[in-house]
Amino acid sequence: MTGRVGLVLVIAVLAAARPARAQEQPAVFVHGFAASGSDWAATADRLRQSVAIEPHLPTLSWRQDYEQQAADLHASLGGLSGSTVALAHSNGGVVARQWSRHRPLSGIVTIGTPHRGVPLVAAFHRWLNFNDETPVLLNRVLSAFSITTDVTWVWTLVEEAISWTSDFSIWAVFDLARVIGIETGLPVLPQMKPYSQYLADLNSPGNLAREAAAVPNRVGITSIAHNFFWAGPARAAVPEFADEIAGVLYGSASALLFWSSYVMSTASWDDFYRFEQANSLMDVAMHLLAVDPYYCRVVSRFDLSACFPNDGVVPDESQWFPNTPNIIIGGPAHTQEKQQGAEVLREALVWYLHVPERSAPPPAPPSSGGSGNGAPAPGSAGTLVAGESLQPGESLHSPDGRFRLTFQHDGNLVLYDPWDVPRWDSRTLHQSIGYLPVQFDGNVVIYDAWNSAVWSTGTHGSPGAYIAVQNDGDVVVYNVDGVPRWRTGTGS
Repeated sequence: MTGRVGLVLVIAVLAAARPARAQEQPAVFVHGFAASGSDWAATADRLRQSVAIEPHLPTLSWRQDYEQQAADLHASLGGLSGSTVALAHSNGGVVARQWSRHRPLSGIVTIGTPHRGVPLVAAFHRWLNFNDETPVLLNRVLSAFSITTDVTWVWTLVEEAISWTSDFSIWAVFDLARVIGIETGLPVLPQMKPYSQYLADLNSPGNLAREAAAVPNRVGITSIAHNFFWAGPARAAVPEFADEIAGVLYGSASALLFWSSYVMSTASWDDFYRFEQANSLMDVAMHLLAVDPYYCRVVSRFDLSACFPNDGVVPDESQWFPNTPNIIIGGPAHTQEKQQGAEVLREALVWYLHVPERSAPPPAPPSSGGSGNGAPAPGSAGTLVAGESLQPGESLHSPDGRFRLTFQHDGNLVLYDPWDVPRWDSRTLHQSIGYLPVQFDGNVVIYDAWNSAVWSTGTHGSPGAYIAVQNDGDVVVYNVDGVPRWRTGTGS
C-alpha cells in the first residue's frame, strides 16, 4: 500500500479456489460512530482499483440503536443482489451483522468492531473520576508554592508542566467523550456495553448459527494501535499526534519528579513548607505516570481488572468476530482503521470472501461524449475517470502532448506548459506523499501518506465526474453531462 508504514499483517491464508465472476459484486461500506459514508471514499477507491467490487457508501443515523440503523440500511440498499458483501468499521460491523437478519449476504468483513461491547462506555465514569483528582492535586501545588521559601523559584521551572497537566486533564475527558459519543446520550450506548442484552443475543449460539447460514463468508480484523500503551487517550482522540503528546506527558512527569527530589533533598528535616512543595510536585508526577496504566484498564475491562492490547477505544478481545477467521494487524488506531487498513481489507475480500481480483482497471462510467459543449469524452486521451489515480511522479498529458499535469514527489500537483514552465499548482509542496484519485463521488483529492486529504477540487456530489487536461492548457473537472464543475482557469 502506497506510503503506508508500520502496518504489520498476520494472516492465516485459507487455501480456496476462487470462481471467476464476470461482473462486479456490490460492496456496502458501513461506517461507525460520528462518521458518514463519505469517510470510506478513499479506501473504496483504492479497493475498486484492484478488486472487482461496486462500492456503495450509505450514511446512517449512527446515534440510533443497532436495529434502527440496520433497518435504515435495508430500506436504502435491500434491493442489491444476493452476492452483496459488507465491509464495516467499528459499530458498523454490528449493524452489518444485524442487517443479515433482514437479508442474506455473501460476506461480511469487520474492522475495529466491538463484537463483545466497548468497556470504555461502561467504565467512562471511572475515567472521569480519575481526572477529577487532577485539579485537586494542582490546587495543592499552587497552595504549596504560594508560601515563600528559599526554593520558591522552582515554580518558574515547573509552571509550564503544571499548566499542561491541567489542559491535558480537561482534553482527555471532553475529546474522548466526543470520540465515543458519551456526551450525546445516544440511544445505542446501552447496547454497546459489555454483556448487554443486545450483545448477548447477537453472540448467542442460536444467532451465530443463523448468521453462519445467512452469511457464508465472514472475517474479522483486529487492530492494535501503534504504541497503544503510551498516551492512550490521545491514541483514541488524535492518534496522529499521540507520540508527541506521550513525549510531553512523560517529559512533564520526569521534570516534576526531578524538582520534587531536588526540593526534598536540599531541605532541612524540619522545613515543613519545603516538604509540602516537594510532595505536591511528586503527587502530580505520579498521577501523570498513572494515566496510561489506568486508561488501558478502562479500555480493556469495565471492572478495570486487566489491561489488553487495544486500538485506543476497543480491546483486541472484543474485536474478535465470533466463530470466524480473524486477522490481526498492528499500527492503526481506531479512527485510522478505515484508511490505513485498506491493504488488509483487500486481502480479506480476496482470500476470505472470494471476490475476484481485477485483471484490468475498472470501467469508466458510460457517456455519450459530453453534452455537445466541447467537453472531452471520459476515458479519452487527457482524462482521468472515477477509480483511476495518479501516483507520485505520474503525469496526465493533454491530447496533443503539450501540457502535462504532474503529481510530484514533493506532494505538489503542477500544470506545466509546453516549455516546462509551471502555469498552476495545488500549493501542497512538502506534504508527505500519498496519491491522487478521482473518487466515485466526483471529487479529485490529494491524500498524504497517512491518507489524510490535503487538497481537493471540492466536486463531491457529482458521481461519474472526471478530470481533463485540455489542449488549450485548462484543467477541468466535468460532470457526467459534460458540464464544468471546477477548473484551473489556465486556458488560452
